[in-house]
Amino acid sequence: LLADNHDDCRFIRLALQGPTTSKIKIDENNLSRFSNMNLQNYDAVIIVGSEQNDNWSNLKNYILHGGGAVIFPGTQSSVDKFHNLSSSISMTAPITSVGEINTSKSISQFGKIDYNNLFFSDLFENVKQIQLESPEIYKYFKIIPGTNGKTIISMFDNSSFLSEISFGSGKVILFNSAPVLSANNFPLKGIFAPTINKSLLFCTSKI
Repeated sequence: LLADNHDDCRFIRLALQGPTTSKIKIDENNLSRFSNMNLQNYDAVIIVGSEQNDNWSNLKNYILHGGGAVIFPGTQSSVDKFHNLSSSISMTAPITSVGEINTSKSISQFGKIDYNNLFFSDLFENVKQIQLESPEIYKYFKIIPGTNGKTIISMFDNSSFLSEISFGSGKVILFNSAPVLSANNFPLKGIFAPTINKSLLFCTSKI
């Protein structure tokens, strides 16, 4: 679990501390140390942010050879720095940022949800009967997945809230908004913890 600001990871930590995740061992580091880390020691990597690292070559090699990553922007993330992270693993770079941190003047919501995506298998007892309630999203990056990506949950502007990116032998689950209450109220929704845990399982699966 790597971040520009470890306060941004508070709700992710809580989501990974449930009774069904007791066997998950979490190492936390600052993103400033990222380029010197041996990612092969880990089954998956969660990245929250983009500002304190400029060299993503080890992430590229890790995913190319079958590693899995879950990526969020952080509260400090800029379009330029998140572009560097995205382009290193052939993800479509964010077009722009929408909204502002710590303000609810402009609230965005989900558009469409692809319940047929394998991401949702085993997440609910009966997917057909589920209608996910959209969180209120105050700030996000406008991301359109490229040819190697799929939108799992879209925004009303048809950009992607949650994407699946295939890169080499590995997989990335990409969110468009920081997992903090200043950017959205997603962490307060009942679906947050299951989504975080399923993201880890999904990015490490070989499906």
